[in-house]
Amino acid sequence: MRPYLVINHLGRSKIDVNRPIKEGVEDPMTLVVWLLGMIIVILCRSLLDVETNFGHGLLMTLHSWSSLSGTYFEIGCVLLAETLSFPTSQINEKS
Repeated sequence: MRPYLVINHLGRSKIDVNRPIKEGVEDPMTLVVWLLGMIIVILCRSLLDVETNFGHGLLMTLHSWSSLSGTYFEIGCVLLAETLSFPTSQINEKS
């Protein structure tokens, strides 16, 4: 088995699929991508397949950005920083 991988090749300055449309789309050309919902459709199909075949899974987002001091990667897990300080049992109760 291997994990699903969805890659958005459009720059975050053009579209940010992690935000509502009013915040996430700054370029009119990428509005079409958002409205067609292709990224959302692909993610939903992947999630449904994982739930159907395995019962549960882990959804993560990875972001990268470059600066003068190097390239950085950020892992998103849809949890607030304050939530990550809670014991695992308490986090599981909230999800």
